[in-house]
Amino acid sequence: MKSPKTPNLLKNSTTSVFPAVALDALQRDLEQIHAVIARRAYELFEGRGYEHGHDLEDWLKAQAELVGSIEFETSERRGSLSLRGKVIGFKENEIKTAIEPRRVVVIGMKQASADGPAEQKNPESDPSLLLCVIDLPKDIDPKQAVVEFKSDADGGVLSFDLPKAEGPGVSKQAA
Repeated sequence: MKSPKTPNLLKNSTTSVFPAVALDALQRDLEQIHAVIARRAYELFEGRGYEHGHDLEDWLKAQAELVGSIEFETSERRGSLSLRGKVIGFKENEIKTAIEPRRVVVIGMKQASADGPAEQKNPESDPSLLLCVIDLPKDIDPKQAVVEFKSDADGGVLSFDLPKAEGPGVSKQAA
């Protein structure tokens, strides 16, 4: 779906608007990411001859190899927060977002090609998974949020416009 309010500034690019969903809608994807990391951590454990005592090291190495992230530029206007980040190597249909009053989650999972599962020559520089969790400094209204993905040659730019929540009870979340 084209966004009427965002001009198409990049040649051969498209802009799509994502629906804002709750984090529980992405639970299955989060579990899949966890399983992939666990599998790789076990491979590292096997590769060391089943030597115990390196669980955390194996997990962190597996996570670094497989899961990429996004650096977001943030800005705040009177009525909203804005996030904008470059997504490299992922297509629009491989990215899902969840928005809660104090958190934004981005999950990316590269899809298998006709030749088989998504594989990279160098997984550290081209991860097959993407996970980014952003804790927000202020309550926002997830129902009014707008998420756009503008495709380009490297992947795209993911933008969030997050209107601040208004009214009584805005900051009633537990710390």
